[in-house]
Amino acid sequence: MSAYGGELPGKEVLEKGQEVVEKGQEVIKSVVSELKGHDLVTELLKNLLKYLIQGLAVAIAAHYIPKANIKMSEVLMIALTSASTFAILEMYAPPGMHMGSMFGTGFSVGQNLVNM
Repeated sequence: MSAYGGELPGKEVLEKGQEVVEKGQEVIKSVVSELKGHDLVTELLKNLLKYLIQGLAVAIAAHYIPKANIKMSEVLMIALTSASTFAILEMYAPPGMHMGSMFGTGFSVGQNLVNM
C-alpha cells in the first residue's frame, strides 16, 4: 500500500512496461532506418512513439493512483484522451504552450500526492 492509498505497481508490471517501450523503440528504429530521407514519416513515427509513452504514463497513473478500482476500459479512455490532447496542443497551440500544459499536469499530480 502506498501513501496515496492505491497499490504500487508490481515489479512484473514495471518490467512489462519497460519491455513494451523497448520493443516500440526497436520497431521505430527499424522503420526509420528503412525510410531514411522521408522526413515526414520519421517525424510522424517519432511523435507517435512520444504520445504512446505519454499515454502509457497516464494509464499507469490512472490505474494506480485512485483509491477506487477503475475499469481497464476507462483507464484506456483516459490515456487516449490525454495522448490526443497533448498531440493537439503540440500541433496547434503556440510554440511552448504544450510544454506548459505538460509541466502543469505533472505539478498538479505531484502536489496532490504530497498534500501541499
